[in-house]
Amino acid sequence: MLVGGMRQVVVREGETTVHDLDEAAKINLTGRVLKGEQPVGNAMLFFSAVDGGGAPGDLRQSRTDADGRYQIGLDTAGAYAVVVKTGGAMFGGAQSAIPIQVPDEQNPVVDVTMKSAGISGRVVNAEGKPVSGAVVTVKATGASASGEGHGRGGMQDQTEPDGSFLIEGLEPGVYGLTVAAAGYRNAEVPPVTIANENDVPAVDVRLEPGRTVRGRVFDAGGNGIAGAMVITAPSGTLPSGRDSIPTTSDVNGAFFVTAPVDGPIDITAVATGFPPARAVSVQPQDGVEVVLRAPRPGRVRVSVLDPNGIPVAGARVACRAVPDYLGAGYLSFLDRTPPTGADGTTTVSSLAPGAYELTVASGPKRATSAVTLAEGAEVVLTVPLP
Repeated sequence: MLVGGMRQVVVREGETTVHDLDEAAKINLTGRVLKGEQPVGNAMLFFSAVDGGGAPGDLRQSRTDADGRYQIGLDTAGAYAVVVKTGGAMFGGAQSAIPIQVPDEQNPVVDVTMKSAGISGRVVNAEGKPVSGAVVTVKATGASASGEGHGRGGMQDQTEPDGSFLIEGLEPGVYGLTVAAAGYRNAEVPPVTIANENDVPAVDVRLEPGRTVRGRVFDAGGNGIAGAMVITAPSGTLPSGRDSIPTTSDVNGAFFVTAPVDGPIDITAVATGFPPARAVSVQPQDGVEVVLRAPRPGRVRVSVLDPNGIPVAGARVACRAVPDYLGAGYLSFLDRTPPTGADGTTTVSSLAPGAYELTVASGPKRATSAVTLAEGAEVVLTVPLP
């Protein structure tokens, strides 16, 4: 089985592209995953660079064997956060992000040590029946949020058929907990305290039915966009990942989605090849469709140069909307920017009008530039690396 980072390939019309999946990584990292000094076998591992390590948006994946051992190729030494998934489902058996330091060696050995504390519980509906597939998000709050290893971006689990969930690997501290499920209003639980390194408090959550919002998503020419992912959230908030349950538009661009709260909501539709279609502070009304219209796409052509003015091939470019908004984070996955070619250029496409921060990385070298884009416009940007 092939595991590792996601690799990008540029395919041009009429050409055959050869891509070597066995390209050797600079660092061959090995070690064990341990919990209470016991190996954790058959777990999925997700490595993401932090504080300058690796390339922006680079996520590497591995799996432990029955004895808890793993192996993964990395391009750069430095600080990494490791998320361990011990359940079979993508969102099952969620773990807090575990910080590790990868030394600048060819074959380093680093063990990943999990904490024993966590939060468990069960999610039911108003009739007391279990809710399967609900997404439970846990975030450290207050002073706890400033500590390492708390998973400040939020850790998640998906409930089993009996409504149960378990999020492990958390530090002692105070945590906020929210639950989202299709057809129900989001639920927010009073703060939960983990008293010590072995504490696993139990929380029961009851969900109430939510309102259904009907709408359509169009492109700039008025055509329905099929397959768009439609996300909702309380107005002015930025939920992380799946604590907002998305839906998908049909062949005509029509969608039905559950409002997470009774008050005003923000709605964003994202689809490959289109800028986000957004509506903010929407107060849903029975019988009234919400219309989302994607603007004409803009793009940024980026040229990357070294200190001598020579084009840099293979540099990676990450683009972040400023300020951030609901659904913006999905764009880097739907419309991934290819690395720079032999001429040192690449194009960030399908952008809505607004301000962006672009981060360029080539090995350990990084540079950041700001750009503002009008609807349907193209901006040419030259970024020198130090």
